[in-house]
Amino acid sequence: MNLRSTPFAASDKNSRFSADGNVSLIAARIGGPLDLTDSDCTKATLDLSGATAASIFDSGKKGWPKQNKLYLRLFQYGHIEPEVAEERLQWLALQPDDDFNTESYVQLAKVLQQSGDDDGARLVLQTAAERQAKHGHPYWYLRPDNWFAASIGYGYRPIWAAGYISIMSALGWIIYRRGYLAGTMVPTDKDAYNDVKSNHCLPPHYAPFAPLILSLENSLPLVKLGQADKWQPDAGSSSQTTAPPNRNPLSPTDQAAVEHQVGGDSLAHDKLNAERRHPVLAVRRWGRSILLTAGLQADASGRMPTTSLRRRGTSPKFLKWFIWIQILLGWLFATLFVAGYTGIVRKQ
Repeated sequence: MNLRSTPFAASDKNSRFSADGNVSLIAARIGGPLDLTDSDCTKATLDLSGATAASIFDSGKKGWPKQNKLYLRLFQYGHIEPEVAEERLQWLALQPDDDFNTESYVQLAKVLQQSGDDDGARLVLQTAAERQAKHGHPYWYLRPDNWFAASIGYGYRPIWAAGYISIMSALGWIIYRRGYLAGTMVPTDKDAYNDVKSNHCLPPHYAPFAPLILSLENSLPLVKLGQADKWQPDAGSSSQTTAPPNRNPLSPTDQAAVEHQVGGDSLAHDKLNAERRHPVLAVRRWGRSILLTAGLQADASGRMPTTSLRRRGTSPKFLKWFIWIQILLGWLFATLFVAGYTGIVRKQ
């Protein structure tokens, strides 16, 4: 073991030793633990390159060297204390930028994994891959391969791709439902289409529109749930506000009778007023008003209020473009998930 300190001073009663200068343990072979628990290396340069030790102990940040004053390339150890992945990543980050190496990250990840901290090991390897992608590349953010790798944690967080698919499916659910309420999502079957356009009524045998199922089908490659073959944007529609199809519509006479019965019943009217003062029902009404404003729910007449933004957001052209983009992104995220799960994009 070679110790070179300029100077290397014994500690006072509060610490075992302190150093001011260079502490070199290059290629040292330490049979037992390297105990730096009460050391003060804040004014020193500590070089552990190529050294080996059974374990290493320190007192955390208060005793570490400053930025660019720690060298850990090829330093091998069997245990480290304190063993906190986030804190140890800060320890690794003290190494000089011009001496960046992935070996020190891999060594820490190996020790964490052996101790049972798989999440911590994954975080360390992910950070190493991220730093490696950025190191020496001033325009790293312009490289598409970095975008794709970063979107799944450089191969260590493939589950993120499933999250993107979920978000995209939820967005598609909203957009398709808006289009359905606007009357621009129509059946692909000619007879069903004519019934919807002429009678605003869907044939009993035809599959009802399910916007969430359609969105999932478009987001997941090779998945067929029966909605994409049954429903599509209306190529012949001008996106004018129309009522969505109804399986069991009331006739105008029946509708008038119901409205007369409800409006003429004073007891029902009093009950309605009492319900309006109920906090739970007030929240429900507030939620319905938000859905109506967002275009996710039709009004009492079964129609959506018409605005320029809603016409564009529910137009067949917009819906077609969204479907194409959703399908392409679905394939991309699914591919990234497989690549991350199989380790194709991981670098160690």
